[in-house]
Amino acid sequence: MARAVLALRDRFSGYSADLAPSQVPYIGSMDRPPPDPAKLLDAWMEWERGETPPGRVMSTLKTGGLRDLLEEWARRAEAENEAVASGADDGDPSAESWKPLV
Repeated sequence: MARAVLALRDRFSGYSADLAPSQVPYIGSMDRPPPDPAKLLDAWMEWERGETPPGRVMSTLKTGGLRDLLEEWARRAEAENEAVASGADDGDPSAESWKPLV
């Protein structure tokens, strides 16, 4: 069975069936374009206007790269927080700590 899977993978991906399964890259992995925040926002706004059902919006957000975008923003926020905590000051006023108005 495994040999048949490797042969099929070899036929469609150009990899040798003599390779161990761990040596053959996952067929489903592809390079994805970077997320487009404007398109993701458009999909969200369609849902808010009631033009698109929630399941379709979630699918669009997922395939549109929302997770990648959020992960990148989280990394940047953490790096900024670490820079502020370490006292690094590059003259950027947005790096200053703020207090909420309550």
